[in-house]
Amino acid sequence: MPLSLQDALKAAMQNNFDIRVDRVTLQQADWTLKGSHGLYDTQLTFDWYTQVSRQPTTSQLQVGNLTTEYMNRQDAYNLGLQQMTPWGQSFQFQWMNTRDRSNSSFNYLNPIYTSSGMLGTSLPLLRGLGKDVASVTVLKAKIDQSVADVSFVKNLRDSLLQVESDYFQLVYAIKDLEAKEAALELAKKFQDETRKRIEVGVLAPIEQVTADAQVATRDQDIITASQSVGDRNDILKLDMGIAKDSADWQRPIHPTDEPKLISNDKPEAQ
Repeated sequence: MPLSLQDALKAAMQNNFDIRVDRVTLQQADWTLKGSHGLYDTQLTFDWYTQVSRQPTTSQLQVGNLTTEYMNRQDAYNLGLQQMTPWGQSFQFQWMNTRDRSNSSFNYLNPIYTSSGMLGTSLPLLRGLGKDVASVTVLKAKIDQSVADVSFVKNLRDSLLQVESDYFQLVYAIKDLEAKEAALELAKKFQDETRKRIEVGVLAPIEQVTADAQVATRDQDIITASQSVGDRNDILKLDMGIAKDSADWQRPIHPTDEPKLISNDKPEAQ
């Protein structure tokens, strides 16, 4: 499959496993930083419970009649608010409500409602006082996020540089294979010419051994170069995040870009 350098870099940014892991790590650091500010969010709590007690009556004075069971039920509804400040001080507010009901005929009010409220604050004086101490979780999350950001940029740059290097290593391996194939063709031509010269008596038969050895050497070079092209294909596919069980893994890569030669020679002054 034809592949340009820009397409290889784009595919690596989207599918490279290491880059994806670093991206998740960076997102996790961002979420941790956002979550750390939840320390200053207002906390709202609501409690509700019911408590019922039943017991046999032992005296008429418990309920005022001949009921064989004394019953008392209490329902509670509690609302709470808590707020933390950046300097370490916290404020609390609680509003508590209860409803009591029983089967006693001696109660003037049945059911009975009660409400109470509490407003308080706490400020550490010896430990945990100050904005830096109170916001240490946020400060740590900011540092972790900065470290993750720098690490992501560094790893992304290194990964893309590795993709570029492996891309041109594949270009070099393909060019080297082409050169080896051209050398084999020359060696075969030399082998044929040597055979013809031996037949006409221009060269000694021993020269045929040298020509055959050159062809065998070129064949071995092509095998090694072909193996290198296959290895470089696999390495670049891994850099691009291509799965081994996908159809693209079986397709050889054909680079369309070649390295550019930049001359450092300074132009001569006129």
